[in-house]
Amino acid sequence: MAWFTSQIPLKSGPWKFGGLPGLIMKVYDTKHVYTWEAVSVENGSFPIYQPEERYYKKSTREKVWKMQGEWNRRFNELSGMLDFNFRPKTQRYPYDPLELE
Repeated sequence: MAWFTSQIPLKSGPWKFGGLPGLIMKVYDTKHVYTWEAVSVENGSFPIYQPEERYYKKSTREKVWKMQGEWNRRFNELSGMLDFNFRPKTQRYPYDPLELE
């Protein structure tokens, strides 16, 4: 279930929720395990901007992990932490992860 407002014309929401004709103000998953709710809204003199989906690159989890590992390696190399080695976690977690494999 999701509640949204068309007064804020963004097709956005938390996590994987979005696509409605306005900003999602409250949403929860089908099992009611996770709930997101806007607790305040502030007016400002800034433009509302949402990049178009065509600017996002599609990827896989493995590619993102590899890219993150390379960024970490480069950062650690430049900062002098040469012994650090990034390895993505492949074990199952003892809790219910937000994003399932």
